[in-house]
Amino acid sequence: MRRRTSRRVTPNVRSFVQEISPLVYPSGQVKRLSLVDPELGESPRPEIYFHEMKLKAVGARHKKTIAGASPGTVSFLDYSISPAGAYIHFMATRPDWQNYGLSRDLLAEFMRRVRADGITTVNFGRIQSPHAWKLYQSYRNAYERDSSAIAVYGKHDF
Repeated sequence: MRRRTSRRVTPNVRSFVQEISPLVYPSGQVKRLSLVDPELGESPRPEIYFHEMKLKAVGARHKKTIAGASPGTVSFLDYSISPAGAYIHFMATRPDWQNYGLSRDLLAEFMRRVRADGITTVNFGRIQSPHAWKLYQSYRNAYERDSSAIAVYGKHDF
């Protein structure tokens, strides 16, 4: 595995990929924006959402298959677009690549794309980690300072 010698991944090996999310959501088909390093391959150990896994929910009778991300995926964001704006369903970064600013970079690219599409509101939904909450707060604070920024909504669930 490649050594990480700085806080950032080298920009020339990083790309954003737009696809349909392999995860199943009650609201229907959801899009995925991924941050991919094709040279990286799969996570060194099985990680939920990054490898296909069979899990059994509490009280469930059968295991459910959770689809994994494409090889080389470092971070992803699942979202949908409606007349009300964009809704972020889920966001994850591989554990072995956390704390390198990749979620911040992915979210910045997502916000750039939705703004270019004329979307003015993004709902972060239920935010389940303190790190994601900090990202949300930075966009919320930007909107409070400048009403021309994208309006964001969300609530913490941790």
